Amino acid sequence: MLKKLRRKLFAEIELSDDGAFHQDGLVYTRSECEKALDSLEDQTNLKHHAYLLHNKPLLAFLNNGDTSIFQAPQLESAYLDNAFQEFVGPFFAPRFDKALLEAFKMDVADSTIGSSRTTLENVLKLSVLIAPSYESIAYRSLMTELQARIDQLEELSAELKEEESSYDEDNVYELVELTTGLIPVHSLNKLPIIFQSLRNKFASQANSIQHAAFNSFYVPQVSHDILEYVLNLNIDSAGKPIFVKNYNFFKAKYNEQIQLDKYKDVIHKWASYVKELNELIGKVNNKFVKPNNVILNLQLDELNGLDSFADEIRDTVAKRVRELSVAVWNSYKDHRKSMQLLQVACSISTTKPVRDQLVEDQNQLAKLRSQSVEVTGTPIESAPNLHLINGCGTTLYDSTLYFVIFGIPILPIARYNYESFGNQYRFYGKLKLRTFQVVWRYLFFALVAYLVINAIW
Repeated sequence: MLKKLRRKLFAEIELSDDGAFHQDGLVYTRSECEKALDSLEDQTNLKHHAYLLHNKPLLAFLNNGDTSIFQAPQLESAYLDNAFQEFVGPFFAPRFDKALLEAFKMDVADSTIGSSRTTLENVLKLSVLIAPSYESIAYRSLMTELQARIDQLEELSAELKEEESSYDEDNVYELVELTTGLIPVHSLNKLPIIFQSLRNKFASQANSIQHAAFNSFYVPQVSHDILEYVLNLNIDSAGKPIFVKNYNFFKAKYNEQIQLDKYKDVIHKWASYVKELNELIGKVNNKFVKPNNVILNLQLDELNGLDSFADEIRDTVAKRVRELSVAVWNSYKDHRKSMQLLQVACSISTTKPVRDQLVEDQNQLAKLRSQSVEVTGTPIESAPNLHLINGCGTTLYDSTLYFVIFGIPILPIARYNYESFGNQYRFYGKLKLRTFQVVWRYLFFALVAYLVINAIW
């Protein structure tokens, strides 16, 4: 039968105009026909040819790529035969490769909620016909397409890290749409295990993008939305805990951001107040504003009445009031105003670390005040009277004002912090008498009292 068929077929080829055999719109050369006929000499191949002759949809797909076989594919036992898979592999793999890529693109484009996405699934059902030796051919085009998408994500990540992208604080939210558009989760999850490494790469690049975006723009919503979307991807167990951990972190940050947006006007108000404090501190440091002109206008009850979201605001305001107190002390050594400002700072409901710092500052200021009094003295309203008649009267010896008789210091009256310029004096403050001077005063008055009483007696 084969010999008769061969003679008849070659006769038709000889009589044809182009020296080829035509069937079902396809053209076969003489060598192709000889090769096909030779394969029939093998009984196994003959069985496969017989099966294909009766499986019209599969035969049409192998011959000309007719995709009607995917409309309602039925998996037959012959599809699981390794010998049959190897037999049809050279023809099935390239046809399947093209059909799979087209089905994937259609599935990605069909993103309508609740729509029926059966095309890709139906194509994948026939992947059982792919022999292991032909997998690289059958999945080549789709893998190339997916790798191109991964390369786009990698390029975007590099641009963000190097701050060379076109994104800024205003359009950074577009990153979510771009990233999720390049990662069609619902379609990727349908692909077989051979695509698992690519799924992991998609997740890794998405994580890299959200991380770079957060470092550049500090917008937790972008990171939250990207990670929330990517977690729907079938990631292998080794990498998923990292993405879950990152997602939980940015979810908390995103919730905080929602709360901050809720109180945006309040935050703006107190941010402006802190700015005013900073300007006032600068003026005091440069001695453009004197202590008596330092006015806070702080709405203390309102600030303390804010919810816990304002803890950082209260701490910041208290720290700035403290800095203002330090500026007043450094520029003017005005203990009263500095302490008053510190007391205002302590009246703010700050967190414990800030409160402890303010209390410590109060104690430190009190010590500085004590040390300052020892060195500069207490303020005086007028200079002491310095007057001598015939060597008797009051005059200064070193820092002490004495009552003298014939130039001999008899009684220490007071001590002063002053500077002398010839016969001119500039007094800065009144100092405490030294201990021996105080003792001498008591002894002097006691002696005078004794002499007066004795004289009267």
